[in-house]
Formats: sequence, structure tokens, C-alpha cells
Amino acid sequence: MVRAALAGLSRFAALAAEPGVPGIALWSVVARLPLGMTTLAVLLEVHRDTGSFGLAGSTTACFALASGISSPLRGRLVDRFGASPVLLVLGVLQPVALLAIVGAGAWFDGAAAVLVAAGVAGACLPPVGPVVRVLWQRLPASELQEAAFSLDAVLLQVIYYAAGPAIVTGLAVVESPALALYVIAALTLAGTVAVALAPACRSWPVDRRRPPLLGALGVPGIPGVLVVALAGAASTGALEVAVTGFATEHHAGKLTGLLLAALGIGSIAGGLWQGIRTSHRPLSGQYRAWLVAMTIGLMPIPLAPGLILLAIFLIIGGFSIAPASIAQFRLIGAMAPPGIITESFTWLLSASLAGTALGNAVAGSAVEVCGARGALLVPVALAALAFGCSSLGIRHARDLDGTVSNRSSIARAAPDSSVPHRHR
Repeated sequence: MVRAALAGLSRFAALAAEPGVPGIALWSVVARLPLGMTTLAVLLEVHRDTGSFGLAGSTTACFALASGISSPLRGRLVDRFGASPVLLVLGVLQPVALLAIVGAGAWFDGAAAVLVAAGVAGACLPPVGPVVRVLWQRLPASELQEAAFSLDAVLLQVIYYAAGPAIVTGLAVVESPALALYVIAALTLAGTVAVALAPACRSWPVDRRRPPLLGALGVPGIPGVLVVALAGAASTGALEVAVTGFATEHHAGKLTGLLLAALGIGSIAGGLWQGIRTSHRPLSGQYRAWLVAMTIGLMPIPLAPGLILLAIFLIIGGFSIAPASIAQFRLIGAMAPPGIITESFTWLLSASLAGTALGNAVAGSAVEVCGARGALLVPVALAALAFGCSSLGIRHARDLDGTVSNRSSIARAAPDSSVPHRHR
């Protein structure tokens, strides 16, 4: 057992020794840290400038909606023109749009300018996450890919549940929400430009041919995974709202952040554990197994009598979230043809955003109708739905072992990046 764990940990050491990986991993964290900061910062800033929570909520919704709708287009641009030019352009445009939200709220008397600025900021969100996942998919060994995707999932949990909200809260308390948006703009610019200038992005293989009309949606197996991803994201989105309602009913609404951090702790532990273990099951089987584990892990949560046990149950329930995400990312990466692989990852992002919004809405209605405890049943039902969809939607998927035909070291330049890759 100990020997297996040490062997698993050696994967992370081997990953760190892979040329180009440490720099890309570091700067991608800088570029994506705003993902856990922007919604809260925009919400606080717009409310401070206008006094309207309604407009503030509409602004964050506009940002998220524009980001989700435009995500596949940004991925297709990367596949068509390469990662560097797309990241460089969006890495400049998005910070400008974020700063325009501050200016629009402060200088213009009207909601339209604020909403337009938020929409532009969402539409220009640099696709750093999908680009990095494509690079991880190109690592030369399955074990390195597993470690890279595990590390990526863990870092996202830290960004969403710990570092991002904590930084925004600290900046808002010390100075103002506007300062938080300035910091977000600076992080986005610095991190995105650094990733764009990495050798692996500058030597990005492109496919100049016109992609299929349906793009990634026309690849067998990918639509099924996207449906499952939507249901899984709806489960976690519903859990966030239901936990907030539960804490509020127990007169501890201010502790919601700590409860959600417990969910993140469980997910981080699961992601690290997944990164050090070896599984010989096909990726589709691993994915379904983790969805079952997620459903079972969430079942005790509605039974929690108080906040302490709820936090413990959230840690347990969160354990399967990151591993399921890891299998999901690797499955998409293995299914997607090289010419549309970035687009495939961005469709996964869109499905996750749509699922989260759906889960938020369903759980919010459930809190109003049957109280927070009843609403805590919603995430369990949605996780079970995700597993059911996986059994139907990807049961005919090939037994993928995670290998892809275009793997190479991410630091190694393509011999001729202008030569189109053949679609599998």
C-alpha cells in the first residue's frame, strides 16, 4: 500500500520534471485565479455603484451567459489559428472589458452600459483552461496525463472554494470591490500572456480546414458526455444553493463559505488520491464508477441534523467530484479528433456552466417550496440522473485507454505547425 502510494507520488515529480510543464501550470493558475473572483467582485462593485442587487445579479448572469455561449467559438478559434494569437488578443480585451464595468457603473447613469460591459467581458474570457487541458492530453505518458489532470482539478477547487473568494473579500474589506476588479484584470493579463508565449502554445498545431458544421457535437460519444456533465454540474450547483439555504435556516448564513470550503476539501482530497493511483479500467468505466460514488457520497447530506455534521458529510460527498471531473476531461480528450480538441473542451465548459445555472434555479425553487432540507435531496437526485445518463449516453463509447495519436512533449515544437492534422 505504502509502496503504491510512493509510486503514485512519483508521478507528480515526473510531471514537474517534464519540460515546459511547471511554467505553464504556474501561469495558468495566475490566469485562472480570476475564475473564483470575478462573479463576487462584479456583484459587490455593481451593487456599490448602483445600490441595486437586481442589477448586480443581472450583471453577473450576463457575464456567465456570454461566457458559456461564446466558449465553443473561442475553442474553435484556437483550433483554427493556434493558441498564442487567440490568448494574446483575449488576454488584453477581457481585462479592458472588466475595467469598463467599473467605469460603466461609476460614470454612466443606466444599466445598459454595465450589462454590455459584462457581456463583452464574458465573451472575451481567455480559454486558458481548455488550452492547458489540450497540452496535458499531449503529455507522452498516460501516468503523466493522470497526474496533470488531477493537479488541474485540485487547483480549480482551491481557486473556486478558497483562494478566489477569500482574496476578493479581503480586497473589498481593505479597499473596495473596484480594487478587486483591478487585481483580476492584472492577473488575467499577466497569466494569459505568459501562457500564450510558452513554447508549447507558440508551436500549436493548427488545422486550416473548415471544421464540420456541428464540430465537436458531431463526434460520436461527445454529446453523451456533455449531457452527463450538465447533470453533474447541476448537482453541485444545486448543492451550493441548498447548503446556503440550510445555513440560513440555522441562523448561520455567514458560515456558508466555510461549508462550501468543506466540499472543496473533500474534492481536493479525491483529486490527489486519483492522481497517485493506477486504474486499468477504460475511461468510460472510471467515469461511471465515480458518478456512482458521487451519488452515494451525497446521500447522507440531507440527513444532517446540524452544521457540524453537514460539514463532515460535505467532505465525504465532495471526495468524488474532482475524480469524476478528471475522468470526464480525459474522456473528452481521448474522444476528440485533433482538429477540434480545444473546441471539445470548451463545449464541456459550456455544459458545466449551463448545468450549474440549472442546479441553482432548481434548488432555489426547492428551498422556497419545501425548505432547505428538502432542497438537499435535489443534488442527490441530479447526481443519480448524471449516472443514469452516463449509462445510456456513453455505453457505446469505445474502451478508451487515454491514448491519443498526437501525443508529444508539450515543450517540443511541431515540425511544421502549418500542416493540418488528419481527423481520426
